[in-house]
Amino acid sequence: KTYNLGLRKIAVSKWLKKIVDDHSDTPSIYIQNPININKYKINTPIPQRNKYVLGMLYHESPGKGCKYTLKAIKNLRKKYPQLQLIMFGTPKKPQNLPSWISYYRNATQEQTISIYNKISICAVGALNEGFGLTGLEAMACGAALVTTDFPAVYEYAENKETALISRRKNVREKKKNIDYLIQNNNY
Repeated sequence: KTYNLGLRKIAVSKWLKKIVDDHSDTPSIYIQNPININKYKINTPIPQRNKYVLGMLYHESPGKGCKYTLKAIKNLRKKYPQLQLIMFGTPKKPQNLPSWISYYRNATQEQTISIYNKISICAVGALNEGFGLTGLEAMACGAALVTTDFPAVYEYAENKETALISRRKNVREKKKNIDYLIQNNNY
């Protein structure tokens, strides 16, 4: 009903535009979700980064899929005890984080850009996202992207070309994709 109140509707991704337009008398306006490439850029050359340093956005919402991503990374740490994870988000720091996981609460834009430039791999576990800006920002800063197959990710990522994409909730596939990038980090 909201879609047909005569309001101007804006969608930040093509898949959302299709949903809105399918339920609306008038088409929505698609405005691509941008990033500032003058800020989100490679500051630390990729070959200088530690291949065992991963990053991820942390959120308590089940839709972000963080529990699956964390499980994959924790399982992978058994193979690579030197693995480190940098998490950032708005919730309070999760309790009982192991010392190899650092957490930045309410990170500024400058801090997230710094994090993206420290990590070699950005892990996204979204079950669904309107767009998934974190993955795009990390890629712009030179981090390899391991993500899930939520619809909007295909607007900026192509499996086995620009990212490694696994099925949602699939811990085994996500672990395999991260492991592949650690073993094959030929810049």
